[in-house]
Amino acid sequence: MDRIIRMAEMLKITGVTRQTIYQWEKQGKFPKRATALPHGTPGWLESDIREWLRGEKA
Repeated sequence: MDRIIRMAEMLKITGVTRQTIYQWEKQGKFPKRATALPHGTPGWLESDIREWLRGEKA
């Protein structure tokens, strides 16, 4: 089963700000959120982020 990555971890993984992630997501440069966790917390599938990171480093 795929793990859900929360925003705090996403900021550490990417090294960018929350606003940048939202902007990239809106522009289609970043994976869309897979789910909204309780209280509207965004979450991304780990597999989507790994795939995105591979593409960024290529």
